[in-house]
Amino acid sequence: MKLIILAAAVILLFTTVGEVRAANELDGKALLCTNKYETAHPVIGLSFDDGKVSRHEVTGYSKIVKYQRTYWLVGTHGVNWVGNISLNRESLRTNTGYRCSLSSKEEMNKKLDEIIATAKKKNRI
Repeated sequence: MKLIILAAAVILLFTTVGEVRAANELDGKALLCTNKYETAHPVIGLSFDDGKVSRHEVTGYSKIVKYQRTYWLVGTHGVNWVGNISLNRESLRTNTGYRCSLSSKEEMNKKLDEIIATAKKKNRI
């Protein structure tokens, strides 16, 4: 009987913890961000996985991951990560001037590939 009660308590604990954690979880989400004042990297991608945010950008004809840093939630309105970078979850703007929109990793990679393809077409040699 004690074993059944213990098993039920453990199952209840795991199901409740999973639901609360999922409500604030960003893992698996991606953003496509633009900054009209940024000349070197006007379009970047941000992806959230395993408690880390990765910045994807185009350098030359390659997509690179500029950094991967641990992020933390600031209440229900913000996300911060190392380097004093923050994202407002309501406006989807960063404190570094980027305006973001929800995306998937596939869409983010497709847009970065389009930037590379456009740059290749413009160059004659």
